[in-house]
Amino acid sequence: MADLLQQPVDFLKIDIEGAEYPVIQDCAPYLHNVRCLFLEYHGAISQSHELTHMLEILHQSGFEYYIKEAADNIAHPFTAPKTAAATNSS
Repeated sequence: MADLLQQPVDFLKIDIEGAEYPVIQDCAPYLHNVRCLFLEYHGAISQSHELTHMLEILHQSGFEYYIKEAADNIAHPFTAPKTAAATNSS
């Protein structure tokens, strides 16, 4: 997709059922050519670092974003203890 973004694009819709992260990483140098972007992200809670990194890429490319959760499938999302990696990085 990066090849297609080397020229101006009015609207880009990315709905690729789980492959969003590597595609956004690959396209990052060319996202400044995109005027409007719709991204549907599919990821597990254990992959939250991917979403964080994608949002950083979008922000650096000049995009603002709106997040809407498609399904409320976690009864208590903030009750799990911190992981060792999260605890060590603080």
